[in-house]
Amino acid sequence: GAAEAVSPAPVAASDSATEESKDTTFLRARLDDKALKQLGNAAPFTPNQLYYPAWFFGEYRVTSTLRSKTFPEGKKYIPPRMQRAGTFRSSTEEVGEELEYSARYFSTLADSWENNMRVNMGLGVPSAEIIEDRSYNAQQLLSAVVQGGQGMAGKRGANRVVYDAREDAARFTLFFSELDASDKAEVYVTNRLSSSPSSSSYLASQSFRRALAAGTAKDVEDYEDLLSLSLLENGDVVGRLRTVVYLTPNNAQWIQVRGRAVAIYDYDLSLRRVSDTDASVCVETPKGYKQCQPPLFWNAQ
Repeated sequence: GAAEAVSPAPVAASDSATEESKDTTFLRARLDDKALKQLGNAAPFTPNQLYYPAWFFGEYRVTSTLRSKTFPEGKKYIPPRMQRAGTFRSSTEEVGEELEYSARYFSTLADSWENNMRVNMGLGVPSAEIIEDRSYNAQQLLSAVVQGGQGMAGKRGANRVVYDAREDAARFTLFFSELDASDKAEVYVTNRLSSSPSSSSYLASQSFRRALAAGTAKDVEDYEDLLSLSLLENGDVVGRLRTVVYLTPNNAQWIQVRGRAVAIYDYDLSLRRVSDTDASVCVETPKGYKQCQPPLFWNAQ
């Protein structure tokens, strides 16, 4: 269900006095514009993870509501599997429908140049960052999608998601069959960008290339997830998700659109924070460890 109606957490006075960063302005525009162009690949030596604000730590029950479907270049340029109905993530999803699933975000030592220097040169304690549990979140979303219909390209939910951030933070694999290892999708994170306009808000973009292999049939899809989050006083979070679909060069119509968005799906998000009986906030990590924060920890961030 949706989070109770409460006001956003108060913003520190210094936030409003700070001039908006270029990244914030850029991401705000991408969350609203209809004429979007695909971003290129991430520049060398940029962070290989998307880092979230400290207050976003924890597990959530997420409710996403599809608010609109937009086709900037007209329906003839939409990939065939999305021309009949549904959205990019589901063949049956229509405007006004709600989808509920769980999501986890935990703390890890960032695999960054700064942290490597601190460790290797003895320059101090490495800093922790909040990242998503990508394998858990991907499987939860896919399972929720297929409860009401078919998921991407007619697939059922992934029975296994393989992701190892230490091995390759920009790649994960979705397996759809226990019997056929080739029935899978390889997903590559090609770019990422984030910004925190205030102490209680967050904006982000992640670009993906998904290569779907089903026996001998192969398909490649490019898409971008744009995210806007706002922290509420009670610790819940509200926001927006925008999924933008682009054609790839293997599509015959790519030459006509040349990187312009062909489909945009806008969702409202409500994230209810899961807490223990003593109001502490805990989350299980991919390694099976339990991380916890005290009650109301987000007020101290």
